[in-house]
Amino acid sequence: MLASPWNPMNHSDTEGALLRVLMIEDSEDDARLILRELRREGFYVEHLQVTKPEDVRNALRHAEWDLVTSDHQMPGFDAPTAVRLVREMRPNLPLIIVSGQIDLPTAVGLMKEGADDYVQKDQLAMLGPSVRSALALAQKRRELEEAAAILRASERRFRSYFELPLVGLATTDNEGAIVDANDKLAEMAGLARSSLIRQPWIGLFRTSDAAGIHALVGQCLEFEREGFVAPAMLLRRGGSPLPVLVSGRAITQGPGEAVSGLLWVVVDVSTESKALRRLTDSHTVLAALSELGGYAIAVDDPSTGERLFEHVPQGLESCAIAADGFPQERVHPEHLPAFLAEFGPGSNGGSYLVFQARSREGSWLPVALRRDLFHHPESDGRLLVTVCRPANTSLGALVAIDDLPIPAALANGCGRIAHANAHAQEWSGARIHPWPVGDDRTAEVVLQGGTRRPVLLTPLGTRFGRNKLHLVVAVSASAQATDGTPSRPS
Repeated sequence: MLASPWNPMNHSDTEGALLRVLMIEDSEDDARLILRELRREGFYVEHLQVTKPEDVRNALRHAEWDLVTSDHQMPGFDAPTAVRLVREMRPNLPLIIVSGQIDLPTAVGLMKEGADDYVQKDQLAMLGPSVRSALALAQKRRELEEAAAILRASERRFRSYFELPLVGLATTDNEGAIVDANDKLAEMAGLARSSLIRQPWIGLFRTSDAAGIHALVGQCLEFEREGFVAPAMLLRRGGSPLPVLVSGRAITQGPGEAVSGLLWVVVDVSTESKALRRLTDSHTVLAALSELGGYAIAVDDPSTGERLFEHVPQGLESCAIAADGFPQERVHPEHLPAFLAEFGPGSNGGSYLVFQARSREGSWLPVALRRDLFHHPESDGRLLVTVCRPANTSLGALVAIDDLPIPAALANGCGRIAHANAHAQEWSGARIHPWPVGDDRTAEVVLQGGTRRPVLLTPLGTRFGRNKLHLVVAVSASAQATDGTPSRPS
């Protein structure tokens, strides 16, 4: 008779790890011995005993199981048939043959067909270790399959992005040769897509622009920067050069790993591409887009409500931005009034708030949410950009320093100012002296003409390790420049 696995009569009386067992066994006595051994191992057992193939199919179709055990030989049923049936319906479900004496070749054959292990009924003391091993192996298989599924989804998502007809996309190797390119880039260059492969990347651009791109690539390969955006003129066969914005980003397998190539985005900023120009003409927006590894970001057209771009890096799902904004249900109740006041109806741009947000695991995490409305100076185009980042990390420092009300900047691993906020615009491109800095972390920004400003440096932890990026902050309002002129107020 088929017994329900949730029938209390089928529960062991030993509290422990729950084990839902589908038992293919025609002997009630042997079934009791198997259950007793599993109880002795500390499992809390829910079981269903079956003897026919159709009962096995029904059980696998209508319930979840942690383990299948099968006798070797039963009237009208046997272990090879059971193995094939289970593997057809549940490929990763642990399956152990528990039988009387069977010869070694038969046992090996069953394991080749898909059984995880076999235990002889006169050696049931081996059942517990066998079950634990099979459960661990099944968990490992599930984890590998989940990782493979994530990788396949990521590859499909990347390929779908790669084939978008709006922007030119390409990948290059460390030598600068094009590995792949999409149709849009080929169209922009006036070439066949196949003819771009293995061609030198910088050969697509005007000579004066190519030199600058080459220098920026070198900085990426040396981990001095993760990516960059630069204006350039794309050479077109049979036509005049095309004004574009070129964005490059290093490709790595993970934090601290070597660069295996670069991913390139080429955006047409000619007058014929007004929609894309609205998306790319603000340097602040470009800086945010180039730092996608540390932010969830959404770009919307406020006039139509159209979502133009969005990206949520893996691991930052708690920062995801819905179509109508950051979901209120993920905001901590104590912070909801401030959230509604800052981001409620009627608030379009210039909003910023740090609050607790619920993660997908249910815990509360501090996040910083910022929304800005950008205007094109020569047109009516507007762009609403919403950026959300973890507030308890140094990720995304490029945009974070823009929030500071004092002169602040970022210095790269060579001691050069890579980005300065609005209070320190004169620092752009300046160098830090001395470099590398000593233990006291105090130094000076050396401006054009030799003027020096005293600053304090703080190393930031990035995915490339410590000391690859430094936060640079003016020391004090009373600090004097070394040439005798007053320093900029802090």
